Amino acid sequence: MDRLSDVAYEQIRAELLRCGEKAFGGRFTEHQIAVQLSLSRTPVREAIQRLHLEGWLEERPGSGFTPRPSSMRDVLDIFELRLLLEPLAAMLAAQDPTVMLADPPPPGAPGSGLSFHLQVASACGISTLEDAILRISRTCVLSASGGGSTDFGSDHARIAAAINRGDAQDSGEAMSEHLLRVRQDRVGGLSGTIDIGV
Repeated sequence: MDRLSDVAYEQIRAELLRCGEKAFGGRFTEHQIAVQLSLSRTPVREAIQRLHLEGWLEERPGSGFTPRPSSMRDVLDIFELRLLLEPLAAMLAAQDPTVMLADPPPPGAPGSGLSFHLQVASACGISTLEDAILRISRTCVLSASGGGSTDFGSDHARIAAAINRGDAQDSGEAMSEHLLRVRQDRVGGLSGTIDIGV
């Protein structure tokens, strides 16, 4: 990742994952973000356009872009897919004796949860499954609190340990239990700001 637009993309996305709708004050303009990231406007513009095309941002005519908020339906639909795909990926990774996951990123690190889940997806050994999980993970699931309030580092450690010792059943169960807890946390973060009936 050596292009400045890629650097800008990763930094802006990390801020979205960390702060949700409050990222960069809730309003994205090239000048404002370029100043905050100490980059020129061109790579920031390219990064914003890319995030817009991927569904992370919504365009506001005359006022730049804003983070795309999630409805309750968005969140629940995404977790239904994750609960189907990610436990399977964890089980497949555990069945491969060559797989040894690195320690999960430290809690609170920008994008640490996403990074861990993509590591598991990459280890599953089926490229189409990995691609599907990657696409779902990049779907914009933002809340006012930026994705919930709970630290799930211990969940990640349990999943990684189960995969590394080759326990497919525990890997799948641990991933399922983790995703159910994350979903509850995410829904709790949204319920105060978004109509449950949406």
